[in-house]
Amino acid sequence: MPITVVPALDLLLVSEKLSGQIISSPFATALSSTAVNVTWKTLRNWNFVEGFYIKYRPVENSDDVGNSQREEYIVDAINSNTAVQYILTGLKKFAWYDVCVQPFYQSVKGSTSSTVRVQTLEDGRKFSR
Repeated sequence: MPITVVPALDLLLVSEKLSGQIISSPFATALSSTAVNVTWKTLRNWNFVEGFYIKYRPVENSDDVGNSQREEYIVDAINSNTAVQYILTGLKKFAWYDVCVQPFYQSVKGSTSSTVRVQTLEDGRKFSR
C-alpha cells in the first residue's frame, strides 16, 4: 500500500469514510511478561487514514465483562496509514489486557475495532513458536 495521504481532505468526508468497520479484529500475542504484539488489517479507505490509536487497559481477569470499575484506556498513537502491527511494552506481568485499534485522520476518529483480550506471560517466560 502507498504511504500517501491526500492533504487537506474535507473532514466531513473523512468522518463518513472512517465510519463502519475499517479495521479487522486485531490479533494480540503475548511476547513476554511485559510485552504484547498487536496486529490488524485496514479493510478499506486506507487513503483516508493518517494513523492509528492503539488502545489498551488492564482488566481483572479473562472473565471481566462489563465491569464498570475498569480503568480508562491508555492510548498510543502511530502516525502511519500503512502500519499493521504495534508492540505494547511496559505492561504488568502476568496480567490481562483489553486491546483495540482505532484509525484517525487529524481530529477525526474512525470506528474502533472490536476488542481482544490477551494475557502477558509469567515472569521470565518468552513467547516461542
